[in-house]
Amino acid sequence: MFKLFLLRHAQAANDFDIGDHERTLTKHGLNQAKNIAKHLPEINLALCSDAIRTKTTLETAEQAGLSITKIQYEAKLYNAPTGALLTQIQHAGTAENLLLVAHNPGIHQLAIMLNDEHQKNKLSSQLMYGYAPASLSVFECEIDDWKNIQPSENKLVDLIIPD
Repeated sequence: MFKLFLLRHAQAANDFDIGDHERTLTKHGLNQAKNIAKHLPEINLALCSDAIRTKTTLETAEQAGLSITKIQYEAKLYNAPTGALLTQIQHAGTAENLLLVAHNPGIHQLAIMLNDEHQKNKLSSQLMYGYAPASLSVFECEIDDWKNIQPSENKLVDLIIPD
């Protein structure tokens, strides 16, 4: 069974002297990124927006012990809408543990869209209330290639919403 991990970047600084793409993480954001590493298994492939805050989130989690076989930084993931995020996942091949690091609102909307529409539990309810920085949702996907992932057919098995 494949697992999909959807991670919103950690808390970013509101620095209006630089462009949005170059925003860095706050001290709290760096701590969030370190803490998220303990919730992730070995990752076969990480797809990450090329924005500074997403790259730093992923790199900080790696420094804290997250093991990743391959990382792809993608400009098209920067502030991407839900459909573009899904397309990137569908091109990920057969990496069993896939991590996507991206931005709101697309990453949150993607998590909602992928969740099994018949799954009515606490996790599904929590997912509807927002996706704070460094939020991580974990899906089990009964597929053998990411090209086969479909909306509303994946089981949300964990949702980590940091402080």
